[in-house]
Amino acid sequence: MTEGHVIVIGGAEDKVRERVILARFIKLAGGHDARIAVISTASSLGPLAGEMYRRVFTELGASEVHPIHTINRAQCSDPIAVGTVREATGIFLTGGNQLRLSSTIGGTPLAHAITRRHREGAVVAGTSAGASAMSTHMVAFGASGATPKQRMVQMAAGLGILPGVIVDQHF
Repeated sequence: MTEGHVIVIGGAEDKVRERVILARFIKLAGGHDARIAVISTASSLGPLAGEMYRRVFTELGASEVHPIHTINRAQCSDPIAVGTVREATGIFLTGGNQLRLSSTIGGTPLAHAITRRHREGAVVAGTSAGASAMSTHMVAFGASGATPKQRMVQMAAGLGILPGVIVDQHF
């Protein structure tokens, strides 16, 4: 069994013009045969973020795009959401608040389905908060603009897609 690709996007990826990174994600997920799960839990836009990515990924050629927006841990056990991820060839984690993402999803059947599908070969991509959550230990928040010093960054548990790596996207 071969692990899938991982795409870590710092944030503010091009969703309108060339869409190079997002097009590569769709290609790696199977092109026209791609089955994409968009997890928008981190986003303050809620389901609107998932719908925006549904439009973009459909325009890029994916045949199936399924937004999933969980707002509490109980929803992360929903058989439909978990089944959608289990069938996905590509999983995309939107931006927003990475602490909301990890505290809502972490350790749930939905999180286990994400890591399992990655181990089975699905490509997993995340932008901004979704990028941070890829690591086992992620940057949760910290002071910006200050001279770096000890204990100015707070860490939290991530999803563990990239063990041994810390992603600091745009603090």
